Amino acid sequence: MPTMTRAWSRSRSALGALALVVVVVVAFLAGMLVERLISHAERDDMLRRYDQALREHRARVMETEKQQTGDPAKP
Repeated sequence: MPTMTRAWSRSRSALGALALVVVVVVAFLAGMLVERLISHAERDDMLRRYDQALREHRARVMETEKQQTGDPAKP
């Protein structure tokens, strides 16, 4: 019976090592996912600010062009 116990002990420790590897890999992938979600949220905020600044700039340019041409539609 001692050989049976050793084999069972070895397979149990191998299973434990495999479980540990799986947990580490899952934790690593979860960390990568969280990091990507955060960076995408920051990127979206930056793109929103850029888009708003671009709209404001274009509106100022259009207003300046209207003033330079003396647009009669302006009250």
